[in-house]
Amino acid sequence: MIERGWSLREIFAKVPRGLTKTLFLTTAAYPFTADFLSIFLIASLGSFRALGEFFALRVALEIILNLYIGRRTDLGRVRGIFIASVIFAAGFWMVLPFVHASRALYLLQFTLGLAAIASLIPFETVYHNAAKVSGHPFEFAMWREVLHNAGLIVGCAIALVILAFTPHWQLFIPLGAVSALGLLFIYPYLPGSAPPYDTV
Repeated sequence: MIERGWSLREIFAKVPRGLTKTLFLTTAAYPFTADFLSIFLIASLGSFRALGEFFALRVALEIILNLYIGRRTDLGRVRGIFIASVIFAAGFWMVLPFVHASRALYLLQFTLGLAAIASLIPFETVYHNAAKVSGHPFEFAMWREVLHNAGLIVGCAIALVILAFTPHWQLFIPLGAVSALGLLFIYPYLPGSAPPYDTV
């Protein structure tokens, strides 16, 4: 039963601050990691069919990679992989705007680009573990919805300002690196590190 009188401040107070920072930053970067990326790939690959093949291959490799990373996470042996994936994913977004050839894009996506996928499962694990241990599942669910939408609003506003004032929007794709670097805030809570699920 939901208690009356709860506030957003009370909800956020029950969630580790590292999780709050990570979710907001990764969500705010979404317009750059999804919308700008798709437009950039269409312009570079030259067709929607090529774009579809690109993402189909990515999804197939993502499934395989998720199984491996999920297993490593369950065993508590993901910390080293996590740090490496964050660094490589940030590098992917920094290099991407300067790569236009189709073969080079495929090579970049399926090397550095896969690192972005590898870093997401540890975040989901930390989130669900923290929600379970806290004993406040409702507050965690509300926190995630509120922060997710707040991040999208901020990210879309930044993207619209960029599109309104410069035709060189592709030069801002490196802002997608925020989605990777923001994950570093959950490092203390990763499995295998005796995570302190408090609000510090």
